Amino acid sequence: MPWYKVTLTHADIAAQKHQFLQNAFTLIATSHHAPKDAAMFFDPTIGVHEYYFSPGAVLIAMPMLATYCGVECDAPARSSVRLLVGHDKSEAIPFAPEM
Repeated sequence: MPWYKVTLTHADIAAQKHQFLQNAFTLIATSHHAPKDAAMFFDPTIGVHEYYFSPGAVLIAMPMLATYCGVECDAPARSSVRLLVGHDKSEAIPFAPEM
């Protein structure tokens, strides 16, 4: 299963869509007993509104990702993203190698 990414616009952020996205994924993860390989991350770069979903997250949240126009993407490096929902140190999450 691949990683997925949801990209929001500045207008989406102003409309709090990132909060709706995070809340929706939190509910999904909780209802699936918070799998160790399911996590949601964000890119902390200023001006970028990208939210990443691990392969385990994609497995349980594909309908939600489709609603938010999620697209398949390469795995990010662990150091390039910050955890929003899930298990931060889980070895079950396949990040890209650090450069």
